[in-house]
Order: sequence, then C-alpha cells, then structure tokens
Amino acid sequence: MISARGLSKTYRTKGDDTLALDEVTIDVDSGQFYVLLGPSGSGKTTMLRCLAGLETPDRGTILVDGWTVMSSDDHTFVPAERRPIGMVFQSYALWPTMDVTKNVSLPLRHGARGVPKDQVADRVKGVLDLLHLSPMARRPVQALSGGQQQRVALARALALEPAVLLMDEPLSNLDVQLRAELRIEIKSLTRRLGITAVYVTHDQADAMVMADVACVMNAGRVLQQGTPSDLYREPADLFVAGFLGELNRIDGKVRSCDDRSCEVETPLGTFTARRDPGVDPQAAVVLGIRLEAVRWSDAPGPNRFEATVLERMFMGGDIVYRMVAGDHSLRVRRTSAGDDIPATDSPVFVEFPHESLTAFPST
Repeated sequence: MISARGLSKTYRTKGDDTLALDEVTIDVDSGQFYVLLGPSGSGKTTMLRCLAGLETPDRGTILVDGWTVMSSDDHTFVPAERRPIGMVFQSYALWPTMDVTKNVSLPLRHGARGVPKDQVADRVKGVLDLLHLSPMARRPVQALSGGQQQRVALARALALEPAVLLMDEPLSNLDVQLRAELRIEIKSLTRRLGITAVYVTHDQADAMVMADVACVMNAGRVLQQGTPSDLYREPADLFVAGFLGELNRIDGKVRSCDDRSCEVETPLGTFTARRDPGVDPQAAVVLGIRLEAVRWSDAPGPNRFEATVLERMFMGGDIVYRMVAGDHSLRVRRTSAGDDIPATDSPVFVEFPHESLTAFPST
C-alpha cells in the first residue's frame, strides 16, 4: 500500500543544517496499522508529512497504492490534496466557529477531493454515526470535550474515504484514561473499515497497544521495524531496548565471547549474557534486563548477587521494588498477586537469568 524508498530531508536555515531523514525506507501493507515511534527530533513527524505531501524530501521515492506520488529521480510530486490520504493532526485543526457537521463536511464541499452535493449529507451522517457523534451534530466544536474533538477530526478525515489514514500524535492532548480508551477505539475502527493507517507517537504504550508493525526512529534513521512483541523481546540495540520499556543497566567488560553469549565482568560480579550482534569482544558493554525478568533467591549462585530492598511501590496490578547492590540501584517488577519479595531493608539474592540478560555495545 505504501512504499517509501531512501527518503532524505534536510532543513536548511542560516548557518545551520538539520538532517531530519537519513535514507529512510519503509513498507506498509494494505490494512496494516503502522506506528512510527521515537523521541522528539527523531524524524517521525517529518516522515509522516512527506507521506502526506506536506513536505518535499530532498531524495527518494514514495508510492501509495502503486501510484508514484513523489520521486526525486524524475521530479514527480503530487500535492497533498490529490493524494488518497486523510490526516488527523495533533492539534485537530478544527474550525472553532463551525459546528460538528460543518467541520466534517467542509473538505467534501470545498476540497480538491470533494463529492457531488447530493452525496455530502449521507457521507457526513455515515461517519458521525460510525463515531457516535450524531447527537452532537449541531454542537459547536468549542463546546466539545477533548475526546469528542478528536473524534470530529477523525470523522473529517474518514469522510473523504481515504486509502490511507495518517495520524500525528492525535491523543497527546488527552488525559491518561481517555487516551487508553481511544487507543483501542481507533485501532478497532481502522481494522473494521479495512483502512491502512500510519500513526506517529513518542509513547511506547501507543505502539504496544495499536501497532501491527512499529518502526523505531532516532536522529532521522530507522533503527528497527517489527511487531511490538519482537521489538520488546529482541531489540536491535540499547536505544530500542530502552525506548520500548524500562531496563536495569550495568556497565561491564567482556571476558570471553562466542557467537551467542558473553561472559561479562561488572562491579556486581561476572555474568553470562546473550550477545548482541554488535558487541565487540574488546570493547565495553552494557548489560540490560527488563524489570519483570529479574528473579531472586535465598542463596548465591550463577548470575546472582546480594542486594537490599529499599522501597516498595504499589502500582495497581504491579509492584515495583527499588533495590541497591553496592553503588548500583536497580528495580524489579512483580504482579501484585505474586508479591513474595522480602520486606524493606531486607537482603536478598538477585538473579539475572542469562536468557533474559543481553550484552549491548556501550554507547
């Protein structure tokens, strides 16, 4: 459905050039919910705007449903209003002086992809019913809640019946509970309608819940693409591992390595860990392990060390423990039902299971 090849984009200002995209290549299949994930300045919004036709890449090619909408090779550029896409912005971009119906119908009546006048009312009614907005069809958008305004922006994009729906952090202005509800609602809606969606976010929870495929970006580059579970369990590097979830990290030095594992010396002892492909046996490494993968025991043993429980933090379904071992602070996550950690200030032997511990190149 969407194929972007070798996209590069540099923003040039007086005395300063910023590389926003560096040879980015992605493929989005028909009906897929594809999430561009990364921190501020990673290039994800620039990438989305290039797909939409709101930015022009310096180099590369973009195809939408087999149609070349941008190519630096032959200077092809199809403007945004002619591309088969709908877009939902972070700010929603609604007209505050208009009611819900007028906001949704505006691009149908006046846009480049408008429809015959006798079809507008049915098209608008259909999307308002779909998004449960019909009872407020004549209400001014200024009188709506944040979640309702988000639905209006989504309805306006869907009214165009786009082949692709692009969304630029549309939930970032909402409270936590509403955001959680709308994640599920948007994913369910796009799946039910068979819409191909590209969604930009910096929030790992958005990616975990919504993505069929997530693409982690940083400094204008694609670091890894895959299902959320693959990225979480098999991160390509330390940045991806840290961005997709919390990690305990310990600096170390490799003592020995084979193709799959390493013996790493650290201030807490020597550990056996999985070897990231980028590890140089002669270089420093960082050991990383998820909070929920840490175990404990009553006795010393391989990959174990003694620590002291400092704090117990109740977080609803989970409990997070803060511990200290020497000069190192670490955390352990357990479900509330499996709470069997010793009391605060108690010593415990902590285990980093080698199958859950990864040696990454130190950055």
